[in-house]
Amino acid sequence: MPARAMPTHPVVTTDLTRRFGLALPVIQAPMAGGPTTAGLVAGASEAGVLGSLGAAYTRAQDIPAEIRAIRAQTDRPFAVNLFFHQGRIAGADEIAAARRALEPLAARVGAELPADVSDAAPPLDAQIRAVLDEAPAALSFTMGLPPAGLVEAARARGIALIGTATTPLEGRALIAAGVEMIVLQGADAGGHSGMFDADGPPPAFGWPALLEALAAEAAAAGVMLIAAGGIMTGRGVAGALAMGAAGAQLGTAFLSTAEAGTKPGHRRLLAEAAAAGEGRTVLTRAFTARQARKLLAAGEAMPVEPAELAAFPAQHGLTKPIRARADAAGVPEAQAWWAGAGAGLSRSLPVAGLVERLGQELAAALQGLARSDR
Repeated sequence: MPARAMPTHPVVTTDLTRRFGLALPVIQAPMAGGPTTAGLVAGASEAGVLGSLGAAYTRAQDIPAEIRAIRAQTDRPFAVNLFFHQGRIAGADEIAAARRALEPLAARVGAELPADVSDAAPPLDAQIRAVLDEAPAALSFTMGLPPAGLVEAARARGIALIGTATTPLEGRALIAAGVEMIVLQGADAGGHSGMFDADGPPPAFGWPALLEALAAEAAAAGVMLIAAGGIMTGRGVAGALAMGAAGAQLGTAFLSTAEAGTKPGHRRLLAEAAAAGEGRTVLTRAFTARQARKLLAAGEAMPVEPAELAAFPAQHGLTKPIRARADAAGVPEAQAWWAGAGAGLSRSLPVAGLVERLGQELAAALQGLARSDR
């Protein structure tokens, strides 16, 4: 598929900007569950970065309408993201035990736990077919490897495949699978870790360590590497480029934009973190049984992992009504407002204003690097 025409004044040119015709080597991270509205994705793409729709929890039959809503607002490239979770499936006994473990917290916030969580995440095969049929510029994914035949099917439609790695071994597996680019998700990233093994230890690698480990192999295979995790400013993007990345993926930075579907309670915490200049975050499996980084409220107790967890996505389905009631009940430890370790650098701007600011910061940082090389 030919690359899009470059914007009139790209800040810097990399393999990522050439591939999608971007003004900045930046991907607006997909954030499932509501933040990545059509307005945010289209606005990010229109402003010159690669917008991304978080569709992991979207039913296959609803994906076309979401993609078309973005296309109604922009003809620029964008990505659609899915969870390629390939872990074990929770059995009935496991779900029942997890349900019992959650009952005290549910009672505390006044929530009723669901009897059935079979629809906690839509069937992946149907989601993939829906995305392929709509053929966005890119299909990004996390939590695993592409299913058999997907690399060829995406290539035939001109769709870039963007995988996610949290360890060097995962990165090598993705290179071997034939993906076009890999997001190196560092441990500082907000929301779910893309780790393949849901029952493994918490993520430990930062994106610089992943980049160092994989740069030579990725270059030999012609695979682009994208830095992610804790990057909030153009200076951070410049740091990723200086280390050899083709670009950076930013998620938390976009949560406070006007177009994002970020809930009021979430916005409030991000604003408080920005005012304090620091956001306290923690990794927890309590809400979905997968490691995910959440933002803590002032004085909030650390979330306690229940005695029993049902494998993802069942735990996500069980805790959904608890999370829906947590703010109103005044129990912040029952709420999963995801954010990365850089949340204290959040800025409340329209998406176009944020991208413009990122571009200014990136240009200034690159000029500084150039001066230091003289």
